[in-house]
Amino acid sequence: MPRVSSFLIFMTLCLGLAGPAQANWELSFSDEFNGSSLDTARWQTRYMTGELTNNDELEGYTPDSFESNGSNLRIIARKRTMTLSDGRTYNYTSGLINSSPVFSQMYGYFEMRAKLPKGMGFWPAFWLLPITGAWPPEIDILEHQGRDPTGLYTTLHFLRNGAHDISGNYKVVADLTAGYHTFAVDWQPGLIIWYLDGAEVYRTPSSAASFVPNEPMYIVANLAVGGSWVGNPDATTVFPNYMDIDYIRAYKRVNSGGYTNIPGPNDPIPTPGGGGGTTPPPEPEPEPQPGATVSIFGNVAPAVAADTDPNAVELGLKFQSSQAGQITGIRFYRAVDNSSGFVVKLYSANGNLLASANVPAGKPMPGWIEAAFASPVSISANTTYVASYYTSNGQYAYQTNGLLNAVTKAPLTALGNSSGGNGVYAYGGGFPTLSWQASNYYVDVLFKSASTPPPPPVDTQSPTVPAGLMATAVSTSQINLTWSASSDNVGVTGYKIYRNGNLLTQVTQTSYSNTGLSAATAYSYQISAIDAAGNESLNSGAVSATTFSEPTPPPPATELNVLGSRVPANPIDSDRNAVELGVKFRSTVAGKIKAIRFYRAAASSSGFSVYLYNSSGTRLGTASIAAASVTVPGYVQVNFATPIAISANTTYTASYFAPAGAYPYESNGIANAVTNGTLSFLAGTSNGGNGVYRYGSSGGTRPTSSYQNTNYFVDVVFVP
Repeated sequence: MPRVSSFLIFMTLCLGLAGPAQANWELSFSDEFNGSSLDTARWQTRYMTGELTNNDELEGYTPDSFESNGSNLRIIARKRTMTLSDGRTYNYTSGLINSSPVFSQMYGYFEMRAKLPKGMGFWPAFWLLPITGAWPPEIDILEHQGRDPTGLYTTLHFLRNGAHDISGNYKVVADLTAGYHTFAVDWQPGLIIWYLDGAEVYRTPSSAASFVPNEPMYIVANLAVGGSWVGNPDATTVFPNYMDIDYIRAYKRVNSGGYTNIPGPNDPIPTPGGGGGTTPPPEPEPEPQPGATVSIFGNVAPAVAADTDPNAVELGLKFQSSQAGQITGIRFYRAVDNSSGFVVKLYSANGNLLASANVPAGKPMPGWIEAAFASPVSISANTTYVASYYTSNGQYAYQTNGLLNAVTKAPLTALGNSSGGNGVYAYGGGFPTLSWQASNYYVDVLFKSASTPPPPPVDTQSPTVPAGLMATAVSTSQINLTWSASSDNVGVTGYKIYRNGNLLTQVTQTSYSNTGLSAATAYSYQISAIDAAGNESLNSGAVSATTFSEPTPPPPATELNVLGSRVPANPIDSDRNAVELGVKFRSTVAGKIKAIRFYRAAASSSGFSVYLYNSSGTRLGTASIAAASVTVPGYVQVNFATPIAISANTTYTASYFAPAGAYPYESNGIANAVTNGTLSFLAGTSNGGNGVYRYGSSGGTRPTSSYQNTNYFVDVVFVP
């Protein structure tokens, strides 16, 4: 069946962006990453303020986390343990670049084309920070959670009344991990507009205009691992993983009025993939005049202009009009011609052919092709029809999920996927009924309205005041709000939430979770309702709630061992053969083995390894210590990377491998049980011998031999 691309450009493009070009863009900074390595004269590979990790992230940023192939920069996230210059040890490493050494700018257009990683715990980002080092503000051009491939976060961070606040948006888009996408912002005085692949996805509301930054900011791009927002890697996470960057660019405006980089509301965005010069974005189309021809998709170009499918197929679109009128013809996008031309058709919803027209070969390609019917076809309001075109050689334009939601250009609407599927096709031709992933095949209509619709009435009536507001604290940092829906003569479109007298946010539902609060703090809330005309109700009565106090942390767990500081009677045996020495033990309560300790009076140039086995000989854990870290004589403690759980009243064996012998010993030292609290070495006389050993060139196999129940001074660190 027809395949389609995986991102949502045309829906947001059809909403319209800025107006006609009034100013030019000038390229102020760019890196195409065409070299053999990262340009460290241009990019710093850490935060401007140092090696810093925020938000409970797990990675350390290292200069070796980059690769260049002459056309792209690859940021590599690895699972490895490293101690960095900040003195901290990290279990993951990754890369960060920032432009603070050479570039910062106030206002302009900033963009990055990149492919993002997929997987739990990955947090790629493209953002701007003040060159002063202060925070906030912060402009997040892109934030993404690897566990949510189709989610795009765009956020402005700022201070409101001395407290951190945000204006942001989450949008379900295409799979951002499946290919390259362009992420951008147009930052203006009092306004920021975010774009994905050239289409607007969010803009700051007027209520946030005074919080838009007005100071120079520098560029940051990074791939974080783990943290409180995205969650930590799990068993499904693949390492190494990558964030691939094609380019990063910044532009500034040069206005015809003689001043630089102060944009107007109708300035165009820079050409995607270009250097200097401008290309205006799609212009908002006015409401159609009586008798004017209307189409749904305008001049939007498809994500993929020509599929490789060579088969004959008829591709269509289900649509409705809110007004009665006439379909004068069909239009469709083509990048590839064929020798037999095309046929356009209009069907009723049940498949009756209402009109058709032939399109001869040789039309200019690529672009939109229009074909008029011999006579216009009258259609009824709010009735479904299907527009289609037939091609004998496939190679159609497409876009996956392009019709997942309805697309409206008044009075026309391309139906969404909930209408029984849209983006329809039929191989071989005929009435198209099949649908695959709500694909847009770029089929459109030429429509003329039958008459001028009456102007809508002016709505001046405010919604009713929201009732039943309740505030409930659920944690040290969260209060949940619920209330009853308001009513309105036209319809309620949302609710404004005020906290301590200040506007907090605006929502469409009748509940809200206020997070990020301070513990043991009282907060007061009020709600108002708004409608489509902007009428706002009076505020509800105020309600208050107090977040929970921070819980008292539990006391630290008590560690337990058997031998304590006991010193062996014979600290160094004359045996110099490689040998693994151990002890069988058990606990009357369940807990975890944090480490294995053993007494040494003689060092080893190759260090030591420790092991923990269950009663069947399965190795449960191992750890090593370098020779340089061993101080003799005395007990050497080797910690496991993660404490190992053990069960109550179950036998285990703890051991260490001595590559050059010279071990301590005490004959018959474990003939009887040796106990400390819940932890005991088994009595050798009644448990098949204790004080076990195994000769061999390497450790890692449970020792089982025993001689005179000898204590080799091997011990465990147990946490009940």
